[in-house]
Amino acid sequence: MKDSYAGNFILGCYADGRRITNAEEYALANRLATLKFSKIVIEQHGEKKIIALKMVLTFKITNQIL
Repeated sequence: MKDSYAGNFILGCYADGRRITNAEEYALANRLATLKFSKIVIEQHGEKKIIALKMVLTFKITNQIL
C-alpha cells in the first residue's frame, strides 16, 4: 500500500517498490487481502512516525475511485 486518503488505503507499488499498473490494480478489485505487518510507517503533518507492532490486518480491495 502506498498511501491513504480519508481513511482509505491506496495501492500503488509492490513490496520491492515497483509500481502497480492500472490493469493490475483493477484485477485486484473486489477481493480480500490479509497482510502481515512488522511495522507501519505513517506521516502526519510532514512528520514520519513508526508503529513497531506485529499485526495481521485484512482489507477489502474495491475499485472505488477517490
